[in-house]
Amino acid sequence: MRNFILIIIAGISISASAQINFNNDTIDLVINESAEILNEAKAIIKNQSSNNINYDYFIFRDDFKGTNGWFIQFCDCNGCLEVYPAVGSCKDLVPTDSWFFVLDARTETAIENKFMSISFSDPNNSSFSDTLTFKSVKGSSLGRLNSDQTQVEFSLIPNPATDAVIVSIDASKNSKYDLSIVNLLGETIVQHELNDSNDPFEYEINVTSFEPGLYFVVLQNGTNYQVHKLIVE
Repeated sequence: MRNFILIIIAGISISASAQINFNNDTIDLVINESAEILNEAKAIIKNQSSNNINYDYFIFRDDFKGTNGWFIQFCDCNGCLEVYPAVGSCKDLVPTDSWFFVLDARTETAIENKFMSISFSDPNNSSFSDTLTFKSVKGSSLGRLNSDQTQVEFSLIPNPATDAVIVSIDASKNSKYDLSIVNLLGETIVQHELNDSNDPFEYEINVTSFEPGLYFVVLQNGTNYQVHKLIVE
């Protein structure tokens, strides 16, 4: 029997200043192996300002694309593609109009934990941005997650940062973490493997060589994954 994914997307809102905000940064994709279910994932950006707005987006992590046994179709403001680019733009959204971003996913293989992380930002002001991560998780029934699914909890201090930022992790003892920092072009500029036996523990990153602007800090521990924004001044 084929397995299908139910994808739930948090709504997107844009204020009068055209700032983008997701209700949730990480959305669980609950997979039920006992039923064939195909749901459409839809994110909406609505222009509630009095001016036309533009937004760029990039997919800086995509475990689904190119994986055997998986079918993915991604729709942006320009159309729907099975072979979709990682970077795109939506231009001149008029007041009161909306853009729709849709993701369809289906798998015929064993259920795995996979992630897709997408950043949206205003090309005229990079501080107007947010990210959304989709995480596939296996559930015994729809809307019911395995009890072992938890989030990676971490904070960035200070944020905004000028010289250095401390990644403070609420960690399990003897855990291994993969830490990366991604810029607005989707380039990974920092990548570290962290190991520590303290609970919690901290890791300092020198940011003096970073260009001022917005970055995304990604932390993963096995199937647990989280993204935070970092501003460098």
